Amino acid sequence: MFTTVYRNTTGKALHVNILFVKTYTGPGGAAVLVGASNPPGTRVGAVSEYTANWRTTLSYIVLPNYYYKAIDYADDQAVSAWFEWH
Repeated sequence: MFTTVYRNTTGKALHVNILFVKTYTGPGGAAVLVGASNPPGTRVGAVSEYTANWRTTLSYIVLPNYYYKAIDYADDQAVSAWFEWH
């Protein structure tokens, strides 16, 4: 999931929500990138946390034909839910 680049081919703006989960103590974080080219390079949301057992949702908009990707800074995140709608 964290290596996959997606593209919005719906022809409409796409709203994306990703629920990230971290289960152990240590440095870590996640972010989402969006852009007109592949790979996307504009960070539109990020979270960083040291404690264990936390959850956070990042919400963002992807324009038509734009690319988007979730990244994991320390290989310590899991995605609990991923929702998209337009």
